[in-house]
This record gives sequence, structure tokens and C-alpha cells, in this order.
Amino acid sequence: MIRNTSVVQTIMSRPKVLVTSCDTPIEVVEFLARRCDVTVLPYVSPTEAQVLADLPGHDGVFLYGCADVNSQFFDIAGRKLKVAVAVSTELAQLDVQEMESRDYHVGGTLMHYHTALAQVAVMLLLNARRRPLESCILREEVRTGSRPQFTPVFDHHLRGSTVGIVGLGVLAHEVMTHLLGFDVGKFLLLGDSPKRAYRELVDEFVSFDNILTHSDFIVVTLPLTSETRGLFDDAAFYKMKQNAVLVNVGGPAVVKMSSLLKALHEGAILAAGLDVVDRESVPNYRELLGQPTLELGPRLGVTTNLSSEERCIYAALRILSVLVIRPIMSTPWEL
Repeated sequence: MIRNTSVVQTIMSRPKVLVTSCDTPIEVVEFLARRCDVTVLPYVSPTEAQVLADLPGHDGVFLYGCADVNSQFFDIAGRKLKVAVAVSTELAQLDVQEMESRDYHVGGTLMHYHTALAQVAVMLLLNARRRPLESCILREEVRTGSRPQFTPVFDHHLRGSTVGIVGLGVLAHEVMTHLLGFDVGKFLLLGDSPKRAYRELVDEFVSFDNILTHSDFIVVTLPLTSETRGLFDDAAFYKMKQNAVLVNVGGPAVVKMSSLLKALHEGAILAAGLDVVDRESVPNYRELLGQPTLELGPRLGVTTNLSSEERCIYAALRILSVLVIRPIMSTPWEL
């Protein structure tokens, strides 16, 4: 019997997966290796050039570090590539329009850190309104004699306040759920029509300008995209209440840092809390650390062991679901 060897080799060959960082959990690499031939780059934080250099010849890519999935990425990968998943919290890493124009499976892992990040949003909101850093500075001035007596810093209550949420999705829902225990007076959500999933939580669906002008506290949950970049600029801050508090747990450059620092310096808003900082727009990071009305916790929300592990596992599952064509179970160890 004559056998078509090329067809047999295609059927029997294992898919090849590129893992872009040697810092990827070994359990995840071993899990992928059960079904695929895995290449792990010898870099903790590879540059985009290093990723692209090893990209050709792989069926799947596990992106754990710096690399934008754009037209250049696809051109270098070639038609052999079937799936790429970014263990990332930023949609900006994925060129959505380019993805839709080509027949590739590409995605991220945004949904696997919402609970942890919602808790960080509440922490930043509480700290920003209670201003513990400012209180510590005042106490130190009293201790050193540069201030005659300690004057307490008065905060603004969440109870009865209006909280505006700029963003939709699971993260926005989680933030509102976590704030329910603080007796918030009203939730405003960005949107022009009621959404069924939020009806029990949200009092009003309003425009961006309405959120800015009526909210005592604003929590940003929007991911970074070309449309959301620089959304909170000078004009936005000067529409906000002077006693308003802004918290950003979304994309870093959604809030324009120069505008935020200006607003804090000039008293346009009371305080802010950031889980993400656009480092490119702040050359001197120490400038932020000296702001008494700015609470910082860079990316605490996605650095818990559980949230990081969940995102890596989910990314591996997405790759295998495309390459080995098997149904996704509740845990990877069941595959």
C-alpha cells in the first residue's frame, strides 16, 4: 500500500509553541510540553526584537513579556502561526483591527485578575481619600519642630457619596460590588443605555461629562486603546469637583500624567490613587513619590500569586484549545 508520507508527517507532528520568557512558571511550560514542542526564550523580559527573531516556524506563541501583536508580528510569523495569547492586562498590546483582518486566534488574559484588581481599587480609593502620606508628613514636621502642632487631615466619606465608574465589563462590576458595603449613595456608569448585568447596582447610565461633573469619586477601569489614551486630560480634570478623588486601575496612559500632576498641584481635584503609571510620560518617577495627595501602588492588582497563575494557565489553555483541538476543561490538569 502506498502511503502519502507528507500527510502522515503532518498528522503525527507536534505543534511548536514559542514561550517568550524564561520567567514563565515551569508548571505552565511543562503543561504545554505535554502536547507541543516548546521553545523558551532565555530572557526574563525579552525585547520585541528578540521575540520577533525567534518567531518564525511556530504554530503558537505564549507572550509573557514585551511584544506587540501587530502587522509586523504577523508578517514575520507567517502562515504557520495559528494562535498567540498575551499574558497581559493591556489591550494595547494586541492590534485588534489587524487581528480581525487575518485568520488568526489571538487574545489576552484580562478576565483573570478582576477580583484582585477590584480590591486594589478599593484600597487606593480609601487611602487616597484618607491621605495617610499627607498625615505622616505633618506628623514628621511636628516631630522635627517645623510645625507647632499636628492638624488632622480631614477625609471625605464614601457613605452617601456619588461614585462614577468609567468603564464596563467584569472589572467595573467587581469594583461596584466591593464598594456596596460602604453605603455609597449612588453609582454612575459610563453608557448611553441601561445594561442588564448592571441594573441592580447602577443608579444612572450617563455621559463622560456627567460622570466628571457629578462624581465625588471616579474609578477608571478602561483598558488602554487608541480611543482611551489620554482620556483624562486637562479639560477632563477641570470639569471634576475640587474635592473629587480619582482612582485608575485601567490602562496606564488613559490618565495623562502631566495633566494629573497639574490638577493636583493647582487643587483642581483633591487626590488620586494609581495602580498603573505611564512611565514614558514621567521621566522622573521620584516626582510622583513626593506627591502627598497621590497614592501609588503600581500594578499590585495583577501581582498576586493566584491572579498570575490563573492568567498563565488560561493562556496555555487557549493555545492548546486551538492547536490540539480538544475541549477546554475546568482545570488544565484534566486535559
